[in-house]
Amino acid sequence: MKATFKIWRTHQGTNEGTYQTFHTEVSDGMVVLDAVHRIQADEAPDLAKYGAGYLLHGLHRSDERLSLQDSMTSQARAHSATGLWLLQIGALAFVALGIFILVDDPDNWLVALGSIVFFGLCAGFAARLLVLRRRGAIGRR
Repeated sequence: MKATFKIWRTHQGTNEGTYQTFHTEVSDGMVVLDAVHRIQADEAPDLAKYGAGYLLHGLHRSDERLSLQDSMTSQARAHSATGLWLLQIGALAFVALGIFILVDDPDNWLVALGSIVFFGLCAGFAARLLVLRRRGAIGRR
């Protein structure tokens, strides 16, 4: 089934624009973004090139900055406690696997060390998020 879409296109280098009509095939289960991607692939490869500029036109840069603490607190609230605990357990399991590799096969010390360091940092990050999530839950009571 064909559908018709009218998409606002700004003219390069200006704030002026016009609606451009596109006809594309659609199927059950497609959302508008799927159709826009199809239009971009088939008819207008430059479709997204200037889109962000139009969406951001008129917005002014803010001098506000999000601190690392605020950012991590936001991330801690965005994830479930179960998900964070699973991340913690998984990371610690890979640290243990790295230690096992180091003991069992010392010739692969680089792989073992990489596993221990990387997943150790992941475990530390997950622990920090769990602490921040806990503090946030206590503060909301």
